[in-house]
Amino acid sequence: MKHIRGREVTQISIEDIEFDRTGAVDERYLQLIKQQYEGTLKIGLTRLRSGDVVPGFYIRENGRNIHISSNPPREVGIMQSHIKSGGRPSLEVYWNNFAPKGGGYVCPDAEWLEIYASLGIVKVPVRILRPKKLPGDEGSVWIEADGPCASLSQIVSPLSGDYAAYRDAISVDVDTAFCFLEQECIAAQNAVRDFHDGDTEVHYHQMVHAVLRRHGRALNSISLLIKEGRLEHASLVARSTYEAFLNYCLDWLSPEFFGPRMQFMGMIENNSELGGVDGNVLRNFKSFLSNTFEKARASSLGVNFYKGFYPTLSRVVHQSYLYVEREASDFNDTPDEAGSVTRLVLCMNVITFALVERVLDDVGAQT
Repeated sequence: MKHIRGREVTQISIEDIEFDRTGAVDERYLQLIKQQYEGTLKIGLTRLRSGDVVPGFYIRENGRNIHISSNPPREVGIMQSHIKSGGRPSLEVYWNNFAPKGGGYVCPDAEWLEIYASLGIVKVPVRILRPKKLPGDEGSVWIEADGPCASLSQIVSPLSGDYAAYRDAISVDVDTAFCFLEQECIAAQNAVRDFHDGDTEVHYHQMVHAVLRRHGRALNSISLLIKEGRLEHASLVARSTYEAFLNYCLDWLSPEFFGPRMQFMGMIENNSELGGVDGNVLRNFKSFLSNTFEKARASSLGVNFYKGFYPTLSRVVHQSYLYVEREASDFNDTPDEAGSVTRLVLCMNVITFALVERVLDDVGAQT
């Protein structure tokens, strides 16, 4: 089966659309939608916790902030099926100053918000209309119109802080640590399979499953190389694993935006037949998707993790003279690599936790 990351679309006549003219109208939302179609609006692609988004919207009336509720979902089964078959529609949200606590994100068309919640998915993909530069738990990629296509406008990195890791993979021997991390990947693969339902060529779930499987294999390779005293070679695999994690983070951030572009980018890199599609439709995303540092800025672990982890591994890949010199200094001694091994194991623990945690939430399996 040939997998695709974009869905087929069709045109409909505006006369065929039925509008509910009985309820209150969100004038601010209509303004933003108009600006979006005029190409004058920036949009932030990210994930927000569903609890941080208020369904409906607020208006100011007679000196009071009035909350207008959204209609409940009408096609629950169809909407749930869409997600369980691999769809991850992005919710359109915007900052409303009339929301509680001095303002917050609202979602005027909140049917999908309720559907995500019903499936146990906490962090939902959103399109923030006219975003504010407010760092959150996840990075944000801003886009803007560039002719008929979208271009990258800005990257807002996530809030920096402590990194989470699995306690059971700390202060244990290398074999035990990596065995535990591999088992977490296998459990997450099973969760993806259990969640998936439907025969579809839109392979978001298949992609996530493949990422976990490849990550688990990489962990096994790193463990074996360390066991054989090949820390330098293990570092090469670790670097590749981190780069794969960055690609996953970007795809996860907005699957229905980045997924098709990343697949198209892969076709370009492989010199595949593009079916007459001009590669320039990617605009500046072509360079962005090839830049590890820029992707790290938008990733869940942020740029500080990149700075502390990636450059060292890159020097190994490019065989910096530093490593030959270090080896030469051990001419009469056996090199002590214990500290470096501990650090590499911990970094892989952090990356694996970040990957698995997001996968489990995305299939409603986070406890």
